[in-house]
Parts: sequence; structure tokens; C-alpha cells
Amino acid sequence: QVPNIRHKVAPRSQVLPALALRSALCPGAGWCGALAAMGILKDGLYTAVWSHLQSMPKCQTLLTALNHPISGSQSIRNTWNELKSNGRDEGIKKQTGLQSVLAERPDIFFFETTDRGHQLIGLTEGAQLLDPAQGVPERVPVPPESADDCPVATDDASALTAQLSALVSAQGTGGALASLAAGLSVLERPTKAARTAKGKGKAAPFAGPHGCAYGGTWNGYCFTDIVWTPELQQKKNEEKQKEMKLVRALYRAMDMHAGKSVTLSQLGSDFKVAELKKDPHFKNWRLLDILKEYENVFELLPSPGGTGGMTVKLQPGAEAALPDAELAAEQVNEAELMLPERIDNPRGTKERIQALRIELLYALQRRGGRTAIQELGQEPRVQKVKHDLRQQRKLVDWIRVFPDNFKVLPEKTDGQMVVEIGSMDVSDQSMIDKAIARSEPERQGPSSKGTKSATGGSGGGSGGGS
Repeated sequence: QVPNIRHKVAPRSQVLPALALRSALCPGAGWCGALAAMGILKDGLYTAVWSHLQSMPKCQTLLTALNHPISGSQSIRNTWNELKSNGRDEGIKKQTGLQSVLAERPDIFFFETTDRGHQLIGLTEGAQLLDPAQGVPERVPVPPESADDCPVATDDASALTAQLSALVSAQGTGGALASLAAGLSVLERPTKAARTAKGKGKAAPFAGPHGCAYGGTWNGYCFTDIVWTPELQQKKNEEKQKEMKLVRALYRAMDMHAGKSVTLSQLGSDFKVAELKKDPHFKNWRLLDILKEYENVFELLPSPGGTGGMTVKLQPGAEAALPDAELAAEQVNEAELMLPERIDNPRGTKERIQALRIELLYALQRRGGRTAIQELGQEPRVQKVKHDLRQQRKLVDWIRVFPDNFKVLPEKTDGQMVVEIGSMDVSDQSMIDKAIARSEPERQGPSSKGTKSATGGSGGGSGGGS
């Protein structure tokens, strides 16, 4: 059997000897007629593909587009289905693919792979000059070229054929076929380089702060500068500062959930994370790639329930593993040092109100000491403590309980009331006792008043009877 050799377009100086050898081995019909890939059904497929490619720009198209069920050519689909169903006599098997059948005619079709890994099929120059409606020839002739472009002249083709015929006589058919395989090895498609990482496009997308050893990014891809410049170093330092700020913001957003696992959407909706992600530097960054880049800080886990998503939680000792840990230790924020200590597990109503007071101070400090009241209500820790209080009171009412700590400003931002920090001192808790005392009658409701009036009425009736 003839070995199955895959081909690709090559210079005519390589193609012409191979075709001459094929003519010597197969001067006409015979046992090696498989080299000519003759067959009524195959010829029908070749004609359909040939005609379709001639209507395409540059006589090329994607291989997968030939028999695509929606956009593919109906003629190609019909001839290919017919060949698969009834082409057993022409060497078609169940596992035979469309590309392998078309590759039997390297004089008509050529294949190449784009930089993006897509397979293209096109017509050779000789096939472009012929009309497929006139039938599929045994061999498409190679268009003549100048002697400079083609070292093997046309006049020498007959002599070469005679030499190859002598080779067949001397070495036999097996030796001649081995020579043919060796000669056609120059036409074999090179092995596609194995991908070392996932990604699309001509280059690996920039997936994190350490994706580019030098230079920077442009349009989502790495670039390098040949010459180091102070401007480049300054730009890299600025980008590093932005990255450290984003990782710190992600850490604090996780800390807002008190060590619990959160989804990527919850993490991305944090106000500080969303604010930093708007920077053009992070335009092509995925939140998942950033978290994977700092695996000593963040731990990624599959979502419970097998939904296919991911959840995030902090690693043990995450704060010490932050990229700006040493810098943060040197640069002490005096405002943060003045914040009172949190109450992680408050017990009783009074302690829960005090915990809410402290969490509101932390939330305001994160936002620069001033923000809209609605923003405070989005903090996970504030939501949790307020929910544990189980009192039907708005957040602004709780803020007004502590007039020394919080100041509600008369101006509004986008129609929302604005609050700012007045004081960090939470030692005075007398206003909490007053708030609890006021809430007791409200919680009891009108039922308690009705009970008192009923009691008073019954007493008066008995007195009247006596």
C-alpha cells in the first residue's frame, strides 16, 4: 500500500521532481492508481470543493467551513455524504476525514495553519488556472516559471522521468516508493508546536502582574523595550503600585466577610475593587487571573453544589503575604490607628448596637471618612450586625443615635444623604441605653396599651358594684 503522506505547498523545485517520479511509477492506470486518487465519488467531491474555492477570496477558506451544516456549501455536503456512504470501493472508511481525502490531491489543494491555529484550505496556482467543470484531470500541471525560480528546467523533465524509470527497474517498486517517500518528506506539514498554556490569539494574553518580564502591555499583550530608560522604570513602578493597591483592596473586601468564602461576583462588586478595576491598566485583567497570581493570599475553591463556579477565601497568614506587607508596616495610617477595636461576636442588644456603631466607623474610614448613607448599607459587616439586631429601624436612624460619631450633612449626592465621621470615640454608651429604652414601647406595640386600659376598666366596674 502507498504510505499516507500529508502535503503542504512547497517550491516548484521540490514539487516537479516528485510529480515526475509519480509519472514514472504510474505512467497510466495500474496498481498504483491510488496515487492519482481516482474515483467517481471522489472526483465529485473534488469538483465541488474546487468550484467552491474558486468563488472565495484568494481561493482560500477555513477547512471547517466547507461542510459546515449552516454556512457550508450544499454541494460539498451532498458529495461528501455520498462518498462516506458509498465510497468503500474508493478506500473510504468510517474514520476517514474530509481533509485526508482532499490531501490525496496535493496538485489541486494545499493546506496551511494560521497563526491562530485555524486550518486553511486553498487551490494551488495550477488549479486556479483550470475549470473544474471540464473534469478532474489525472494531474494538474505546474505553471511554468523562470529558470531562476525553478532550478529544474522543463526540458530536463523527460530526462528525469527516464532516470526515475531506471531507478524503478534497478531497485524495484518498494525501493522506488521509499525514494518517493523520502522526496516528498520536504512537503510534509511541520508538526504544530505544542501549546504550553491556555489562551487565544497570536500571543499569550497578559494574565497577571508577572506575565511580562520586561516592558509592559499593549492591547492585552506583552511588549519589550530593547533599551532601559528611566521613563520605563517609572512607568513600571507606577503599575506595580496600582497592582499592590488592587490586591490590598481585594484582601480588605474579603476581610469584610469575616473569613467566609465569597463568590467572584461578590468580590468584584466591592466598591474599592470596582473603583480600582476601572483603571486602564487593568482593562484586560480577569479577576480570576489576579487571584491565581497571588495564591499565597487567596484560596480558590469550587462552588458548593457543583455549579461550576469558584469561591474565594483568604489563606492563613494572608496579610503577611500581601505584596505591600512591608511597605504597609512602615507607613502607619494614623486614622486607622484611631479606629476602635471591633466586636466580632456581640451578645445582647446593647453590644450589638455598639458593634454596629463601630462597623459604621470602619465603613466610613474605608471611603475616606465621607460617603452616601446608601453606600454604608452595602458593607457586608454592617448588613450582618444590623440584621442581628432584628429591629425595624432604618440605617439613618441608627446613625442619628450617635450624633458625636456621625454627622449627617445637609447637602446630598445624587439625591442621597451624605454622612461623615465626627469622632472615633465610642466610650460613651449612654445613648445606646436611651435608644433601647425608647424601642421597648415600640416593640411591645399597641397591645400593651390595650391591656392596661382593659385592666383599668375592669377595676372601675368592680368598684362601682361595691
